[in-house]
Amino acid sequence: MRAVSVALLTSLAALLSTQVVEVRCLDMVIDNDFSSNSVTPLFPALANANVSLLAVTSVTGNTWNAQSVGHLRRYLQAVGTANNSDSQRAAQVKAVSGANRALVRTPDSYEADAALTGRLRFAGAYRPFNATAEAEGADPSGDLQNNARVTLQGQERPGPLSGALQESANLYAPNFLVEKSREARAKNATFSIAAIGPLTNLALAQAQDPEFPKGVELWYQGGYLGTGLEAVLSVINSDYYVDLNTAIDPEAAKAVLRAPYARIVCVADFTSKIIASNDTLSRAAALSDSASDDQRYLARQISDPVEVGLPAWDDIGVALPIYPELITKSIKVRLDVDARAGGPAYGKAFAWLDDLAPSGLQEVEFPLSINETRFFEIYVSAAQAFINPK
Repeated sequence: MRAVSVALLTSLAALLSTQVVEVRCLDMVIDNDFSSNSVTPLFPALANANVSLLAVTSVTGNTWNAQSVGHLRRYLQAVGTANNSDSQRAAQVKAVSGANRALVRTPDSYEADAALTGRLRFAGAYRPFNATAEAEGADPSGDLQNNARVTLQGQERPGPLSGALQESANLYAPNFLVEKSREARAKNATFSIAAIGPLTNLALAQAQDPEFPKGVELWYQGGYLGTGLEAVLSVINSDYYVDLNTAIDPEAAKAVLRAPYARIVCVADFTSKIIASNDTLSRAAALSDSASDDQRYLARQISDPVEVGLPAWDDIGVALPIYPELITKSIKVRLDVDARAGGPAYGKAFAWLDDLAPSGLQEVEFPLSINETRFFEIYVSAAQAFINPK
């Protein structure tokens, strides 16, 4: 064996030491239209010690905002009881209520436009009011004038608020986001928003402060481009291959995606093909014999969902800002949203190559594929941190 100089060994040790301690630290907000069985997108952020989750904000989308923030508070209460370092971080996370309705679109306008724009297989808060379903605890829809109603029952209903949840109970998401952007810009930094619901809160934030986008890296679960053919191949596809977040609030999506954010990534079409296997779900929801009621509640969100077999849309939308190395292929485009009500393109996104694009559009990163095996490893590990903590 040849001799190696002490100096060389010292240099190598220093290099290895530097590589070990280098970590990706991320200031982050999750903005989502929480509904039944939508706790899992919280797990990757809460289970990663290198993520500073500044808050989780709610917005109208799948259901009205009052119900959405109720779900969120219940989820955070449940994950905060795991009695480990991850749950201790979760207990410090604020739940901030957001926009109660879209900028322009309403259930009535959705119905009135249907003859021209067509219908959505699942229309979220724009579905007709169903008194019978809501009496049984279903997420509210329709009846805009009474959109503050909450139907959560039993174990789905949050308990009395305390700690960070109580402190944030009277905050308003657009105001909170503006404040965090100003703080980031004052440090010549940015924070990331995983916007996995409609973009209403962000549109309201940038209306307050036109400089708001400059402090934000935006990861949007929306901006679908190739859904037309996929959506007509089957009834299931007509539900899965729809850009619902953009369709709920087209005016907000257009305003936000045209604004000068520090970075815009649209986590879109490819997510509709990524569905967890039964084995993955079983491993994610595995419980110990001594599991608490809250841990069993969280496990049921995965093992006994209201709707079976949905793609991992929101889970991917949160995971990618934290683990961008998951992206295996992407392109860059200029993207816009048609916000002209009354036509078949209303609420749909369109993209151009840079040299062909209309003026005034931002550059958008558009992932095409991810490392699915690694993603589901993260999914299972993050869920188990709260469902079966070690």
